[in-house]
Amino acid sequence: MLERSAKVSPHGASPSYPREAWSAADIIRLREMWAEGLSTRTLTKRLGRSERAIGHKVAELGLKYGVPQGHITLHQASLDYGIDRQKLLKLLAENGVAVRLLRRPLNGSLVQSSRRVRFVDIGDMEEIADAEALRDREDLCKMSLHRYALSVGIAPIRIYRMAHMMGLPMRTKFNNDVLAWIFAACMIVDYAKEISAERRGKRA
Repeated sequence: MLERSAKVSPHGASPSYPREAWSAADIIRLREMWAEGLSTRTLTKRLGRSERAIGHKVAELGLKYGVPQGHITLHQASLDYGIDRQKLLKLLAENGVAVRLLRRPLNGSLVQSSRRVRFVDIGDMEEIADAEALRDREDLCKMSLHRYALSVGIAPIRIYRMAHMMGLPMRTKFNNDVLAWIFAACMIVDYAKEISAERRGKRA
């Protein structure tokens, strides 16, 4: 459906929209977009009506203000999923999840909440939380070269030298498979040295 165009004042004033009666289709669209929690700017643009006109119609229809069903505020999400707010905002941005501002009524117009209450789709939030929990579990299973060397009773310098020979970074944590690979390489080198020493002893 085409969006109504607004007349913009050359003096920089707010755009004016033609006053037209609300059709049944307009009301259905308003209900759907309101339930989605779309921004005020999006509502005015898509419906081709002023904030005041939409605010009056919202009040007339008895549409509820607040977080739409199936959504959760960032504050609550941070508490429920144990993710720092700033980190949560970063994760949402990285995953392209829309973060919307809560609306509240003011003199018949729709404005963004002065508290800047933000909310997101709870399904998107659960996917991000699951992915973050998986990353945390993987990190817990990783170990630094120094810590691993102490845990298996090998001088850290030997582990560092072997990792360097393999072209592995020194300041990175590795999972058990990589650490076991390094340990096996150290054992092979030790075994090779013992064989070599035995052969030299026999020759002597």
